[in-house]
Amino acid sequence: MAGARAYHRAVADFVSAAPDRMIGLSTVPTLADVDRAVEELTWAAEHGLRGVLIPADEERRGLPPLYDPRYDRFWAACVDLDMPVHWHVGASPIRYGTTAHAATVLGFEIFF
Repeated sequence: MAGARAYHRAVADFVSAAPDRMIGLSTVPTLADVDRAVEELTWAAEHGLRGVLIPADEERRGLPPLYDPRYDRFWAACVDLDMPVHWHVGASPIRYGTTAHAATVLGFEIFF
């Protein structure tokens, strides 16, 4: 989370030069500590960042899936702070296999 805070400070400073033209996104590298994730999300929102990128691989880290009730405080904070959630599909635990079709589906997912 220390790295996330350093990133947030830099992004907040960068987008403050033209807040009507640029939108900064925060990042929460893990939801292992929900209270800490909410704290970092709150700091980011209070400093002008306008969304949050969340990890897509919590299950691979041995944590519950993102729909588990343990994350409810985090989801509520996203709503309360008006911080839209973004999910990086490149880190997705979903695997489509190794066929040409699978690569095409992944390519479209990444594009969109």
